[in-house]
Amino acid sequence: MKARYTSDGGEMEYELYQANGMTATVMNTQGMNTRTVVRDGKTYVIIEEQQMVMVYSSNELFELPDMGNVADFNYIGEGSGDFHGNTYRYDEYEDYTGGRQFYYVDGGALKGIRIVAGGMTIDMIILALDNNIPASVFEVPSDYMVIDMSD
Repeated sequence: MKARYTSDGGEMEYELYQANGMTATVMNTQGMNTRTVVRDGKTYVIIEEQQMVMVYSSNELFELPDMGNVADFNYIGEGSGDFHGNTYRYDEYEDYTGGRQFYYVDGGALKGIRIVAGGMTIDMIILALDNNIPASVFEVPSDYMVIDMSD
């Protein structure tokens, strides 16, 4: 998946890949490129501009907070609305915190997700949603400076 996130705080390009028990994310925000690779029981945070790799135990970093069970989401209904200059059909849900999520679709294809919670709106514009995974996204450069934080 490749997406662009927009909010009051700015914009960020984000890519997420999963294959063979590995996960990689690629983020570009304010000119900074960061790639995170989770594999082999470790998390590698790769900062391209600084040619640096920070290594963590996988359970030390990026643990997701308890977001409740998907069954805790309430379906509100469907509608039609503007999402970045296009009108799409959407399904609306309310999460356990009272936040709203709108899933915009066009002909069965997910075009974006809008999250409205805590006085903030975050849009995730779907740029690509496919199985094209570059093998290099899971590689950890061997010639970068390594800072091992896993001990």
